[in-house]
Order: sequence, then structure tokens, then C-alpha cells
Amino acid sequence: MNESGPVVAKLLRRVDADPTDMILVYDDIDLPLGTVRLRMKGSHGGHNGVRSILAALGTQEIKRVKVGVGRPDQKADVPDHVLTTFERDELPAVEAAVEQAAERVLSLVA
Repeated sequence: MNESGPVVAKLLRRVDADPTDMILVYDDIDLPLGTVRLRMKGSHGGHNGVRSILAALGTQEIKRVKVGVGRPDQKADVPDHVLTTFERDELPAVEAAVEQAAERVLSLVA
């Protein structure tokens, strides 16, 4: 994910789409678990995958749906935090966030 920019750029060229046609959906450790935010443009906010995409596309004008996964207590725990499965008690919040994120994407497409 951290180096996804070149692949995204290649895909957009293949389908003859502009970066402004794309909607990026991704996890955000700066948002509490289950929180969903819509952004129409902006910086990568420290997210390495988004950083790669913005650099490869040469623009910050990308619509985004950010899904909060919460921040671990220790910075060193971030990779494990975002790559491990959710705890059973977190699943209702995750499922609700996925549903809300899908609704946000559909509202942007409409």
C-alpha cells in the first residue's frame, strides 16, 4: 500500500480517467475507530499510501473517504495496528463505518 501511487497512476491512464474522477477510500489512524470523514482535496496527512498516490498523480485534488481505525498507544505499534484484524468488540463499529463509507462514495458518484 505504501508504494501504490505508480499503480494507481497506471490504472488511471489505462482507463483514460483523471485523478479528479477517482475516490480514494482508506484507513486513518488519526480518526477514532468507526469515524468516517469526506475530504475533497488535501495533503497526505502522514499516510504513506496516500503520499505515494498524490506524488504519482501530481495533485492533491483527489476525493477521499477516510475511515477511522484509531491510533495505538505507541507509535512503534502503528504497522501492527493497521495490519491486524479487528477485535470482536470492535466489529459493530467497523461494520457501521464500512456502510457509512460506502454511502459516502455513492453520494460522490451520484
